[in-house]
Amino acid sequence: MRARLLLGLALALAACDLGALGDALDEFRVILSIEAQSTVVGGLVLDARSGDLVEAPVALTYHSSVPGAVVDGFGDPIDGETVEGGAFNFAVADALGPPAGREVSVTVRAEAEGYAPLDRVIVLADTGAYDLVLDLERERTAGGGGATDPAVATATVQADGAAGLEAAVAFSAIPRGGRRSTVALARRAVFTGLQTWPFRGWIPQKGETFFPAGWQRIPEDQITVTETLVENGYSTALITDTQHMFKASMNFQRGFDVFDYIRGQERDHWRSPLAVSDAAVDRYTVEGNDESMRDKVRQYLANIAGRGGERDHFAPQVFSRSMDYLDLVAQNGGEPFFLSVDSFDPHEPWDPPQRY
Repeated sequence: MRARLLLGLALALAACDLGALGDALDEFRVILSIEAQSTVVGGLVLDARSGDLVEAPVALTYHSSVPGAVVDGFGDPIDGETVEGGAFNFAVADALGPPAGREVSVTVRAEAEGYAPLDRVIVLADTGAYDLVLDLERERTAGGGGATDPAVATATVQADGAAGLEAAVAFSAIPRGGRRSTVALARRAVFTGLQTWPFRGWIPQKGETFFPAGWQRIPEDQITVTETLVENGYSTALITDTQHMFKASMNFQRGFDVFDYIRGQERDHWRSPLAVSDAAVDRYTVEGNDESMRDKVRQYLANIAGRGGERDHFAPQVFSRSMDYLDLVAQNGGEPFFLSVDSFDPHEPWDPPQRY
């Protein structure tokens, strides 16, 4: 950081750009001053649904358990500020904080137009750099609706020339900007509509064999879209072969009247692998594969033993049963319904019918 700022100073001097020089000097003074404190907080203000930085002005209020402990980049006490661009920072004066043997808690309140106010408490017990993320939820109207949200659209689906079905098309509220997500993270966001973070509140699940950050069930305090729909008279159904949704450590069936699980994908412990020989596993693995990968292949081969034609592959089963469910709804008056169709393919072990 200092090297970058010094380079900016040098370039401003070389160009005789007094405006740029003044900006660089101001930034340099802030960084030098805030680095002089031993306890520093850097924060981001994000839109809880999209995960994007809140670019609009955000009014921040700091309430410290130790009066006067919160200081700005120049070491001056502050009780609030207005920031734009979604980034902020503050420090705790060494004389009033951890270096002096004091634990300091700071309540940060964030307010921005179009968002519900948010209060967050951060406890600073030791010296060092702390991160703080403020996730602002968009305000909702008194009638229960929300402000126009670009993450939700309405579509009309035409079926067999009959009257259209009204469908809400929701997009996953997972972090954007090139960041990757996982099966469980993405589906938690889809079913709850809430921003989902890998490390926040992560509790590795008992019985799991795969432990990437954020890989867990839907938290009990979060309400799913299906629970809300059932309360409003909808029939709900989940049809899937994604075994991570229905294994014993997960709970993605919450709120569904019907959950149709198609067994056998990947590591699903559906059929005993005892009859699968090492020679059969060798055909689908390469030399040097670890035992975990070999076990996955062994289990999968056991699951698909006796499989016939294309209709027996997993993806065709998922979509055939989904079409059967739609036929059933139509035959019974087309009552309001919500159907979630979740296919694990394309995914390893990449096992399409041979003609593909």
